[in-house]
Amino acid sequence: KTIGSKMINGLPVRVTQTENITDIDNQEVVYLSDGKSSLLDDLLKSIAHKSIMVITEREGLFKKGAGFSFILTDNNTLRFDINNTELEKRQIKVSKSLTSLANTIL
Repeated sequence: KTIGSKMINGLPVRVTQTENITDIDNQEVVYLSDGKSSLLDDLLKSIAHKSIMVITEREGLFKKGAGFSFILTDNNTLRFDINNTELEKRQIKVSKSLTSLANTIL
């Protein structure tokens, strides 16, 4: 509800939830929750050659193909890791200011 009226570059932001990764088609960003982390490989296969950014909740999944992985540091700070190699393969560019905030970059 909060994001339903938001616009980015004149286009509406649309948030959908799905239980089936085969339903992912025209999304630009996919957020894979911690409870669905085991589906990462299948997700990456289903969106191969598409410019879809994958963000995961589970630490370390950026090493397995996600563009971003959230991590919780020892002092309970939420940070993120970036896989620039994967993002570049998907023709996704990340600003240097965002990259500078990352915990780890591949």
